[in-house]
Amino acid sequence: MNKLGGPNMSTATVESARSMTKTKPVNSGLMRYRTPLIFISQACLVIVTYYASFLLRLDANLDPAMRVVFWQTLPLVLLVKLVLSYRFGLLHGWWRYVGMSDLLDISKASFVSS
Repeated sequence: MNKLGGPNMSTATVESARSMTKTKPVNSGLMRYRTPLIFISQACLVIVTYYASFLLRLDANLDPAMRVVFWQTLPLVLLVKLVLSYRFGLLHGWWRYVGMSDLLDISKASFVSS
């Protein structure tokens, strides 16, 4: 029994338990491409939301003339949205730690790019 009334634990057991609780960095193949994957996923989200806004504005009736307008304006929208997302620091991918200041940055970027 130890001082606290529990069973004795060896130093090796304590060190083994400590090493199991520490998180180790993941060195998978996808982690090397993290930034491009975040960029591509945000570009896809911009495309989907832009298309959805066209459908919403036109009551889900996207005729050929409006489809041409969509495809002509999409590169400009992508450029503006992604550049401003980068400028406001939204391409980091640390969504686990998002706080109120990040929400303010997202709002600013969305407002300025619209």
